Amino acid sequence: MYQTLLSIFIPPLAICRYGSAACCIYPISGIWLGGLALFAYHFLTTHHINPLTEQGSLYGGVVLVAIAIVWTRLTLKRVATEDARSRNRGNAICARLAPNPREPDPLEEVARARRES
Repeated sequence: MYQTLLSIFIPPLAICRYGSAACCIYPISGIWLGGLALFAYHFLTTHHINPLTEQGSLYGGVVLVAIAIVWTRLTLKRVATEDARSRNRGNAICARLAPNPREPDPLEEVARARRES
């Protein structure tokens, strides 16, 4: 439930916490922020000269935010099915976030598999 809410309201954070940030955090962040910028333009601009600009900024923001949400959900489902989670080492956006304690460290798993074989 928390993963779904996070992917709806803050998709880049959902990718950092539950997904693989190495593959798609930058485009999802850009699309999501672009949608928020269009929302801000629509709601903060008091006088629209052209009604097409007014409606376009609103619908464009909805479309961009919806694309970011759908892309996030698809990425999280792919990561869950392939079990391709990583700690997102070296990623500038996720470096400030605390890792999820329930996630296993992939490097420790590799080292353990090498010792066993």
